Amino acid sequence: MAFFERRSHEKGNVKYTYGFRRFSLLGTIISTVILLGSSFYIILETLPGIASPEKPDAQGMVLLAIFGIVVNGTEMTGTPCFPFILKSTQTLRRRNTTG
Repeated sequence: MAFFERRSHEKGNVKYTYGFRRFSLLGTIISTVILLGSSFYIILETLPGIASPEKPDAQGMVLLAIFGIVVNGTEMTGTPCFPFILKSTQTLRRRNTTG
């Protein structure tokens, strides 16, 4: 939706004398429709699970929790767990030192 925000700052032309200020509102409306639609879909998908709940897979949940704790702990120490993914702060530091 950043496209609509950028477009809303453009000046008017012969065809659009008022300018493109309404594009910001259009982007907001589209975002709202997407969020409401996806929320409605998620609610519809969870209703059968509420009516007849299934037994959770405890082993899978524990393994996922342990993995999350390991990744978060590694990131807290400053050691990059996934070195191929640059953090935005590292990218900004690198740009400031070269320029």
